[in-house]
Formats: sequence, structure tokens, C-alpha cells
Amino acid sequence: MRQQGRSYDRSDRGDQPCASSSTTSTMAPSEDNEYLKKNNEYLRSVKHKLEERMHDLENRVRGLEQRKQQYKMLYSQAQRTAQYRGTGEQEIGSLHEQLDAVVLLKDALNTENMELQRRLEAATRNTETKQAACVICMDNLANLVCLPCKHLALCAYCDDQQNVTDCPICRCVLKEKMQIYTP
Repeated sequence: MRQQGRSYDRSDRGDQPCASSSTTSTMAPSEDNEYLKKNNEYLRSVKHKLEERMHDLENRVRGLEQRKQQYKMLYSQAQRTAQYRGTGEQEIGSLHEQLDAVVLLKDALNTENMELQRRLEAATRNTETKQAACVICMDNLANLVCLPCKHLALCAYCDDQQNVTDCPICRCVLKEKMQIYTP
């Protein structure tokens, strides 16, 4: 690119040194423009990401400052209470011990809650699998609906092998069986 009779070189910008002047002199002006556009886009995206990160860090610092102020307030309240009671450091030590005990209890309950949640999900998956199985062989998926009761309880294989005439769940006499196809 020409500016007032002068050749424009990337090293003239000052923000990024040029690898060699022979490299830029061999580049066509359109290539140089394309390079500068891409570099500009890249730098803008980096700037945007850094601004987002800075914003996140500023929010985090604000949150930590608020928590620090809360803790300072609680600490000063605990100190005043301890001074009024005359036991000072013993009271603060006792409060720290109580706080540690509460934190340990919270962690234990949280761990137990997560374990129970995991077991509940496993039991739910297991129940869903069992409900979808044929009640006779318990191996195949149930794909026959008993009519008129509409229980999904049999697989086609067990129906063919055992010639089922009553619903295996409610024992009502079957008038018809309808095969269904599940994905």
C-alpha cells in the first residue's frame, strides 16, 4: 500500500516487528492487505477474549471483596461478643471449632447426598430396563400389547412359544395382541 509516495512496511507500525524487509517487499499489496486484515481480526478476537476474562476476573474480585467484608464483619462481631463475655480468645477458638465441625458435617452430608443421588439414578435406570422387559422370559424387550387391558408385557418370541391366552400381569382374557415397534 502506498501512502504519500512511500512504501508501507509492517515494521513501520511499531506494534509488531517485521521478520525481514525482503519478505514484505516480495508480498503483493493485496496479500499484505489480506495479512493485515486477518491479523487485525485475530487481534480483535484476542482483545475481546481478554476483555471478557478481565470482566470475569473483576466480577470475581468484587465477589471476593464482598465475602472478605462479610468475614471481617463476622470476625469483628465475634471479637466484640468475646470481649463482652470476658473469655476473648477462648470464645473465638470455640467458634472456630464449631465452624470446622459444621463444615465437616456439611461436606459429609454433601458426599452422602451425591452418593444417594447416584444410587437413585442407577435404580431408576434399572427399573426402566426391568419395566421394558418381557415378564415371561425377562430377556427380550416387551413388544406385544395385550388387549383389552393394554399391558405391554410380552415379547413376540414368548407369545409364539407359549401361546399366551391371558395377560400375564392382570390375568384378563386376551381378545387380541398388538405388536409395537420401539426405536
